[in-house]
Amino acid sequence: MSVVSEAKVKTDKASQYMVQLCKHFGHRVPATYTENTGRIELDMGVCTMQSDPDHMALRSEATDEASLARLEDVIAKHLDHFAWREKPPVNWVRSAG
Repeated sequence: MSVVSEAKVKTDKASQYMVQLCKHFGHRVPATYTENTGRIELDMGVCTMQSDPDHMALRSEATDEASLARLEDVIAKHLDHFAWREKPPVNWVRSAG
């Protein structure tokens, strides 16, 4: 069983931030992206992303609550770094996988 959380981040630069995240993590872990989707595979779990004109949808999945919390934190902190000008809030909502 896995635990899942999702966040909808309001920004008109979703595609740009998604690519930056994937390229950054791609130096150390499997990370792929297309024009509108991204996927980062970290030790603690997987984050998938979807970019739209006005927001980025994030979905994090891990095997346990502690790993999911770490994954959420890592993704949010890196997004905050790349989006330093606008600092869009990342509010994770947990659900059953």
